[in-house]
Amino acid sequence: AGSRGWSLEGADLEGLADYSCRLKPSRHHPLGGPKETVGSDCTGSQEPCSCLSSMRSALASGDLAQLADSVAAWAASEAPSPSGPTGPIGGLALKAAVASSKVLPALGSGPCRVLGAAWMPQPQWCQERRGKPHAVLGSGGPLCDQAVSALRAVASAILHAVPQEEQPTPAPSDTLDPTAMLEQRDYVTLRRCLLLYPEQMMFVLLLVRSTA
Repeated sequence: AGSRGWSLEGADLEGLADYSCRLKPSRHHPLGGPKETVGSDCTGSQEPCSCLSSMRSALASGDLAQLADSVAAWAASEAPSPSGPTGPIGGLALKAAVASSKVLPALGSGPCRVLGAAWMPQPQWCQERRGKPHAVLGSGGPLCDQAVSALRAVASAILHAVPQEEQPTPAPSDTLDPTAMLEQRDYVTLRRCLLLYPEQMMFVLLLVRSTA
């Protein structure tokens, strides 16, 4: 559209969802992502506290790739011994491994792991500014909404189950506005333009303006 003198905007209508997608070109990658792999900071070899920090940050910012990576890494570090008792944390680790395994294949690998997602706008008083992502398209394929919900639920359960004294102090970046994070990562957000029927269909309403 830009090459033909047009701009695209969301309809910005009450009751419709936002849609964030990678549209901006990037010299680093043909799909428009940053050079670094999103969510690659947390690996199975890291200490659990480092994974918890990444998990909290990802849950607050809506970074689904980082959330899946940190949950999988925490599950690997806390996996119970096959011959020993499971215990509450061990049982949670097993759930975390299952939840992350249902999301990671669709996210794929590389610098552009989340290509698009729908978000319901939240009231200003709501602590979680962007809410839960829906209709997520990963570089490996679409993600099931239930799998995304299960991943977020198990991440919240982990952060509540681990004693506060074992969790690292949140860094200022952990509370970064999700909208700002999306802008930094070459996302374009089309405001309040998507009518979504989960797991079925969606309709998008755009404004096309001439820039000439």
